[in-house]
Amino acid sequence: MNNEKKYICKCHPDFHIPEDAIVGTDFDGDDYARKAKAAGIEKLVMFAKCHYGFCYYPTKIGNVHPGLQKDMLAEFVKGCRNAGLGVACYYSVFLDTAIIKKHPDWMLQPGQNQPKEGLLFSKKYLPVCVNSPYLDELLIPQALEIIENYDIDELFYDTMTNFIPCYCENCRRKFGKSIPQDNRDADWLEYVKWYYNQYREFYSKILQTIHEKNPNVLVTVNWEWSARMPDQPVPYIKHLRGDLFTSGSDASFFCRYWAGTGLSFDYMCGRFLHHLGDWSNNTPETLKYTAAATIANGGGFYLIDRQMSEGHMEDRAYAITKEVFDFINERRDYVTDTEHIPETAVLYPFEHVVGPRFEIFPDNKKRSDRIRQFKAIANILVNNARHYTAMNSENLREKIDNYRLLILPEVDYLGSETIETVKRFVYRGGKLIIIQSDNKDDVNLDLFELAGVKYHGRESLDYSYIESETNGIEDPILVRGHFALVTPHHETVTLARNIAPLRVGKAGSEFGHGFAPPSKWEGYSAVTYRTYGQGKVIYIAGPILTSHEVFHNPYISRLLIGLYDKLLPDPLVKVECKGHVEMTAMRKDNDLIVHLVNHSGKEILAGGYCPVTEFIPEIRDISLSIKSSKAFDSVLSIPDGSSIKPEFIDGYLSLKLPCLEIMTSVAIKGYFDSNYK
Repeated sequence: MNNEKKYICKCHPDFHIPEDAIVGTDFDGDDYARKAKAAGIEKLVMFAKCHYGFCYYPTKIGNVHPGLQKDMLAEFVKGCRNAGLGVACYYSVFLDTAIIKKHPDWMLQPGQNQPKEGLLFSKKYLPVCVNSPYLDELLIPQALEIIENYDIDELFYDTMTNFIPCYCENCRRKFGKSIPQDNRDADWLEYVKWYYNQYREFYSKILQTIHEKNPNVLVTVNWEWSARMPDQPVPYIKHLRGDLFTSGSDASFFCRYWAGTGLSFDYMCGRFLHHLGDWSNNTPETLKYTAAATIANGGGFYLIDRQMSEGHMEDRAYAITKEVFDFINERRDYVTDTEHIPETAVLYPFEHVVGPRFEIFPDNKKRSDRIRQFKAIANILVNNARHYTAMNSENLREKIDNYRLLILPEVDYLGSETIETVKRFVYRGGKLIIIQSDNKDDVNLDLFELAGVKYHGRESLDYSYIESETNGIEDPILVRGHFALVTPHHETVTLARNIAPLRVGKAGSEFGHGFAPPSKWEGYSAVTYRTYGQGKVIYIAGPILTSHEVFHNPYISRLLIGLYDKLLPDPLVKVECKGHVEMTAMRKDNDLIVHLVNHSGKEILAGGYCPVTEFIPEIRDISLSIKSSKAFDSVLSIPDGSSIKPEFIDGYLSLKLPCLEIMTSVAIKGYFDSNYK
């Protein structure tokens, strides 16, 4: 049984200790748990095994830390149980330097053309191969050892992910033929799909083993099946989590994808200023803002801390932990056991992220480039208070009939089954926005047909102008990327024209400072609109999202929001204010909860990977309208619980909120008892 939803304030003290340190000399499980509880922590993590491969309990199977002074795991479990805290146990899977020193043949062996970077092959940590005897000889026996001897609620597996291609003897034997060196080899695609499945089989085996031994032990895996790798989870995964080390805007992005899975989830964020374990505190504003974006989407908040080798956390860290968790607990009754109300879906397919060559390996730039447009659509919708849920292709096929609007954000690759699902959705009355990608090889005739346009090729220059009057836009909008050259069919309306740059000379556009001015209209559409069956389709011919994410053109945001509102003029919730505000519409039993999160603060990323927000300006005079079939006597303001008297105007509850600092919410009790479903 998964009881994880009841824990929303969690803490993960990181504990990777080198072999020459003395460990656990002053560790007192009861004192440790009491301090954690006083700081508002509901569930706490203790390391069973770290990246060095050392265990912090007297294992009979693996490698005990040479400096371990006591059974820290036993002390920890006893203390947490006495304090009434949830108990999680951390285990580093594919980084294990100690076991590789004993079994060198178990180590992942990179190819000649593969980089040795990141955690891999550092001076500290060495990776284990997925096809080595490691699973059967160490991982499974140790998992059983832990759950049989320690009263834990959860096994939290880290580094359980794809690293780089492996060319060890175990892989060569199991693959059955020569392993290709890179993606130029004819067998590369076969190999990477096989390699990826080795991991999925690995996950499945360990999860099934634990489930059969003790189904009450929750198994979680760090950041697999997140927006970084939006594949379907393997069986027995009931809860999702990721240590993503970003702040509020990215938290919204990842949480909205997890919300689309239908599983419970946690967003993990370090309390640190720049880097994991820099022993400094980020600002309370940053941490509260990130927590707000998490709980507003129905997630639990997992704060990452550091633990001294002696076995305690820093007292000064507990203060900021308490401040953040107090902030969450003020809103607890209205952020737990909630779920996204389906209205707008954004497709985020696994097949797009990995591409046609199934690129599963951590080329960070390539991966970032392939998810750039998803972050862009997330930022545009979030900053403009439009409620949406992201989901992969499989979840979309299962749930799309519950939604009113679907957005395809520069998606390159879609399976035929997904395309048929999209067509059926629109034909039955759904609304669709298709945004064309910059991939010249992506010529999806099914989508052009659905959009009601004829495809004539691609613009040769890597930018174009959109001429639009949407949302009061008067100037041509510069969009970087290669536009699809399309003309509308007779039943399709052009909403905005594609104005190519002025071409001069043989080279095309040799203008100073890089950009030619707009030329005369050549007959191609930038934005079109049509009816398909009972539904409506808007098509955008250029990669506006990628352009916006890189260059942040506010007119692109205005254009897209105007088109969104054209297709969905009567959303469940409307927000009007001056500022960047995230809005989520959540259901808890029969209550409607509307959360507002202030995204107007400046996030600074300097010298690390943890953004910092120093100041979040207040947003005043917010107008909130909620669709309703009847007038409600009152609406509760959260967190203070005061009653707000709304007006009932044209099928909407209309109310004013005087001020938004970091997060505020309203709750309509019994909303779903009315005629609105």
